[in-house]
Amino acid sequence: RILTVETPVEAITYQVNPFVFLGKPSVMFGDGGLGKSSFALFLAMLISVGESQAGIQALPGNPLYLDYEDSYDVHVRRMQAIAACHPTLERATVRYQSCTEPLANLTQPLLRRIQTDAISFVVLDSLAAATGGDAGAEAATKVFRAIRMLRVGALVIAHVPKTQNEGQEPSIYGSVFYKNFARSTWELRREQEVDADSAVIGLFNRKSNLSRLHPPIGLKVTQNAESTRIQYEPFDLSQAAELKASLPWPNQIRNLLEDGVPRTSAEIAEELNAGISVIKVTLSRHKGLKWHSLGEGRGTKWTAWGA
Repeated sequence: RILTVETPVEAITYQVNPFVFLGKPSVMFGDGGLGKSSFALFLAMLISVGESQAGIQALPGNPLYLDYEDSYDVHVRRMQAIAACHPTLERATVRYQSCTEPLANLTQPLLRRIQTDAISFVVLDSLAAATGGDAGAEAATKVFRAIRMLRVGALVIAHVPKTQNEGQEPSIYGSVFYKNFARSTWELRREQEVDADSAVIGLFNRKSNLSRLHPPIGLKVTQNAESTRIQYEPFDLSQAAELKASLPWPNQIRNLLEDGVPRTSAEIAEELNAGISVIKVTLSRHKGLKWHSLGEGRGTKWTAWGA
């Protein structure tokens, strides 16, 4: 094939908006016990019925859940709990396959199943297990080569290192190639009080090869004590005490200034526990768009438009 500027191509689109580009692999990573598997199943159910829920849109298709971590019964119960709060997903059908061998060893039988069942989307749960426990560059290359051969959209669930240095960018456990091969990566964080039925999850787009980074997404997740009901709703992350500190600086500054109280750059930096240089650069870059200045010189203060 030859690349030319006259070659007709379809516009870039999402299979699950905004998490997975059509036919491309995305990695969703976070600490254990945050609800990544349940959320991935929720997305697979959206694809099955071509639904839009909690501000997330999905193209209709046939999803396949490749499970390295749990069991068929667990996922059935999760589907039932999700459908109990999202009735339009009651008709969802998600193919399921329990896996124990590295994904690279399963490529041919998976290709046959994808063709037979017309599979268009795969959830891989999880990345470390799919490599056979090898976190190195060669294992990363093999697992993403296998994903590429499947020729379907894929949401890959991954974990984070046990420890990260302060100020270090959030990362996927293992080789840097896990990030490099993915077309987009999303970090999932969770905020919840002990024994509370509701939690807030923040989804942060850390990498995107095919578009600009998407703004952070907040969801309220309500789950009863018996885990027979799981509900997802949109949530404003600026209202989450812990997660709002993970928002990009422009978002944090805008949220702070929306109370209508003018502040100097030094006051903003102090309230946000940020470096003064970062705040000054951000204020200057977005001046006239998100906020405006009052006065000049060292005494300049800032306030949000419309506040």
